[in-house]
Amino acid sequence: MSAVVTAQLENLTQGLDKSWMILCGAMVFSMQIGFAWLEAGAIRKKNSATVYYKLTLNTLITVFTWWVLGYSFAFGSNEGGRFVGAKHFYAGNAWGDSFEEISSQYAHWTFQVSIAAVVPAITGGVIAERATLMGTAIHTFFMTLLIYPFVLSWTWGMGWMTEDWDYMDFTGSGMIHCIGSFAGLAGLIIIGPRYGRFDQHKSVFDESLRPKPIISSENMSPTKNAVPMNALEHQPLKIHEIRSEEDNTAFTLENIQKLRAKVNEDSYDQFGPSDLGVTLTGALFLWLGFIFFNAGSSIVMSKAPFWSMAEKAAANTFLAGFGGALIAIIFKHPLVNGWNHPRTLRDDACTVGNAFLGGMVANGAGMNTYEPFEAIIVGMIGGIFYTLLCVLFDRKKWDDALEAFQLHGGCGTAGVWACAFFNHTTGVFRGHGGHAVWRHFVVWIIFASWSFIWSFIIFYILNRYNLLRVDLKTEIVGTDYIDFAGHLKFDVTRRIEGKGHHSQPQHIEVAYQSAPKTEA
Repeated sequence: MSAVVTAQLENLTQGLDKSWMILCGAMVFSMQIGFAWLEAGAIRKKNSATVYYKLTLNTLITVFTWWVLGYSFAFGSNEGGRFVGAKHFYAGNAWGDSFEEISSQYAHWTFQVSIAAVVPAITGGVIAERATLMGTAIHTFFMTLLIYPFVLSWTWGMGWMTEDWDYMDFTGSGMIHCIGSFAGLAGLIIIGPRYGRFDQHKSVFDESLRPKPIISSENMSPTKNAVPMNALEHQPLKIHEIRSEEDNTAFTLENIQKLRAKVNEDSYDQFGPSDLGVTLTGALFLWLGFIFFNAGSSIVMSKAPFWSMAEKAAANTFLAGFGGALIAIIFKHPLVNGWNHPRTLRDDACTVGNAFLGGMVANGAGMNTYEPFEAIIVGMIGGIFYTLLCVLFDRKKWDDALEAFQLHGGCGTAGVWACAFFNHTTGVFRGHGGHAVWRHFVVWIIFASWSFIWSFIIFYILNRYNLLRVDLKTEIVGTDYIDFAGHLKFDVTRRIEGKGHHSQPQHIEVAYQSAPKTEA
């Protein structure tokens, strides 16, 4: 074969591989749309628009951090026993970009930055509806700059976990899903449940401000007794005009009720999915993204055995989803609500959407080697982890609005552990001894601890300086209306002239501090 033909074939294979990376990177990036739809439909409507901006902002931050240091820490070469990569700072500045250059890494950077954006999306889902945009943005900055890249350096960057311990994780059950979810768990412990989710908060309004058949300024008088916020739900509302334009910004029950009637009363106190169609559309869009995420993790498509890994991962994506959904649809509802409790489409639809994604997450570690029946089994194991964690969170009253930790943390853990048994290269069931079991377990401990501890520190500092959780008035009315529409902001410090009652900022602070802490 002539040198010219050889060079042409080399160019074709390089072009195929880079085109494959760019295509998969674009499709993985489109998973942000799926995350946005899934989250926006699963939470209350009053906060749904904020989700889109949050994910957009986090993605922009990820692009910057991944360009500056993230990619260099993750894939900047670990030779010589380095703890983290030390090449390619300001990624792309030293890469060739001429037509003849075949060693540039732009396509790989594109694929990896799309994956990196998935991690903060998982974290944000765990603490949805309570966290500020500023708080999630700051955590995203440190997550994609330091926390996540170090883990990649030890694994996909050919670091010590891969080279010395033979740790196998094809699409990141541990590096992606466990890292993102355990960071979210740290935030969940610090930020607490949403206002009124488990009736753990008391009303910031006075007893006499309870809704009555006719509510007016005249029948409101101060008292020291507080009432549960959910008492507002079951009273008929007749909203009278507030006496003066100045009073429209006072943080009173009357103004809250007026605003609720103006926006959408049903979207305020009904926890759970507000739009099943949007949620399930998001879940299906994530399924599409998972096909390219999983198959694209082969990196190369022009040579064996990489193309065979890609096609097996793509097929197993579907089978894994089936296995996870099968277990959850049978067992989750009766275990959470009781065997005699009637099923509803709302509950089952959300369960199926999360569970088939969980099956794919669980298969991520070894789906490039699993046989089809093994993919189903591992997906079912993921479904078991997801279901049991849903029961645990329900019993302990831990408020994960999207079941994001149950999905990513539980099924990611299942994937790391299952790979030690089912993986064809190092798995116990393939006759390779038990060393993979304890190594995978230790690696999982390292992943969970690394992400949880650093994220706990970041979230603690943010919470200490009131940068983590939205203020109470915004949480009650909704971020969409307060921060985005900007029609009405309540002044919680101003007394209503002539009435003698007011909402005190120190009272609101007590509402947070006096809430019983959830069990961790």
